[in-house]
Amino acid sequence: MWHTIRYTSCPCLPNPAFPSGRPRGTPADALIGTARLRYYAEVDSGADHCAFPLSFASQLGLDPLTNTNVTSSIGVGGSAPTFYWNATMVFGTVLSLDAYVRFTSGLEQQGMGLLGQCGFLDRVKVLFDHHGGVFHIETPAPPQPPSPTITVGDPGTGEV
Repeated sequence: MWHTIRYTSCPCLPNPAFPSGRPRGTPADALIGTARLRYYAEVDSGADHCAFPLSFASQLGLDPLTNTNVTSSIGVGGSAPTFYWNATMVFGTVLSLDAYVRFTSGLEQQGMGLLGQCGFLDRVKVLFDHHGGVFHIETPAPPQPPSPTITVGDPGTGEV
């Protein structure tokens, strides 16, 4: 089933990645336990994983000082400490995905998340219409109820 999601200009400070300070992303929510955070994210086919600014982790009640899943991620901006947590990403009523996502200080300047290969693009098909300001995602069709079985004649003998 295909769904259309509109890009939205989201505010951020001008930086090397977004000189105008107005990248185009899609609004979404992150859920961890009962905490919910509204954010913007950009579909990024060059990103290996879904990743978010480290400040998002704090807003979701996560403490980097207690997380032992720490690595260093390397991106356009260089290397930065990266923390991993399980999170649910919610895109309106269209889609909800549980994923093991990165939180890194390397995305603070952008102020938005990246929807990368692991956790997003490995689960949906995406069609971009940048000129139209939208992208389309294909999600699995919802399960359909079984078709009713109609028996004609005697089910034991097959006679009509």
